Amino acid sequence: MNWATQFKVAIASRDAEKALQAFEALPPLEQLSKEEAQELYDYLEQSVAIVDEARKHGNDEIGRMKKVRQFLKTNPYGGGNPI
Repeated sequence: MNWATQFKVAIASRDAEKALQAFEALPPLEQLSKEEAQELYDYLEQSVAIVDEARKHGNDEIGRMKKVRQFLKTNPYGGGNPI
């Protein structure tokens, strides 16, 4: 699967990991035609949005985990410090 197809799949599935894999599969930029460079630019814009969205979601999840951990540490009914 070439890099353009990899980006298309990543964008269609909104998969940040696949977008990063597509980025890693890029040929040397000097080998791209003007049309391919424009296509890559468009894919990168969309991929950056997907990766940012995944990162934000990950940060939200980490924040929730920290809150639960803190609750368990301080809650007298939580069995004390489980860590």
